[in-house]
Amino acid sequence: MTTARTPAGPLESRDSTPTPVVADEDLLLRRRVREALQTDRLPPRAPDRTWGGPGSGAACVICERIVSPDEVGLDLEYEQTGGTVSHPAHARCFLALETVLRERQLPPKAAAMPVPLRESE
Repeated sequence: MTTARTPAGPLESRDSTPTPVVADEDLLLRRRVREALQTDRLPPRAPDRTWGGPGSGAACVICERIVSPDEVGLDLEYEQTGGTVSHPAHARCFLALETVLRERQLPPKAAAMPVPLRESE
């Protein structure tokens, strides 16, 4: 039986119940993301497409725990030479991936300072 997947936004959630954030677990997930990027389990960029729906029962590419059908699962799709590669992930693990990728794109503080405009001649 195939379950339909729908596109999901980066932080989209269908559950309105607030989930407490545990800082230590978030730090651990970001460390796992960095390991996945360093070992080439994930490309060092955002996915080309992200699909959400019930978990597929496959292991999450980041935390390596099963994304069970009673959880919201995401499929992270990357276009690569030879076709599309899809990686299952938990929503929280995907959030950690986004956080790490965003951290890597931040410029140094000195570079973030405004540059004065030159007057036109």
